[in-house]
Amino acid sequence: MTDTCTANFRIESPSRGAGRPPAEAPTRMSLPPPGRAVAEGVPATTPALARRLVRQLLRDAGPAAADGEADALLAVSELVTNANLHGGGVTAFTARTEAAPPATDRSTVDDRTPRLRLRVVVEDADSRPPRSHPCALLDPVRPGGRGWALVTRLAATWEVTVLPGGGKRISVTLAL
Repeated sequence: MTDTCTANFRIESPSRGAGRPPAEAPTRMSLPPPGRAVAEGVPATTPALARRLVRQLLRDAGPAAADGEADALLAVSELVTNANLHGGGVTAFTARTEAAPPATDRSTVDDRTPRLRLRVVVEDADSRPPRSHPCALLDPVRPGGRGWALVTRLAATWEVTVLPGGGKRISVTLAL
């Protein structure tokens, strides 16, 4: 079973101690137990609200998520901003942390530190895929157009799915 914490609008912390190793267990960090999502039918429609949600989700995930917080918040801001500016508005937003698969190169990874990733899904009302200019990140005087280029640069994986009823779903995974 994969350890995950999920949030659609706000997060309720699980009871303390659930899923934690017993005191006599060897000193090894573990992922927090899964959180419970509370969906209230209100998507994170502004970048500030989405950042607040993701920041709390990462803080609840513990110190293993701290290193990737700035990149995660930037990617979330760009995804929600782009949905609002170019996609007709955010229609759904989901964020969750999950255990990342074990690293294959043990020489560079401390195996006592849990590896996490953040999965963010943003849906909007426009079926057109996101696009960016090929030089978006290279032109220092360009007034805009860097959002999607930044997201694809920060994300470990990304996927765009056109939804049958209209609109699209953008899913990104960020290493933390």
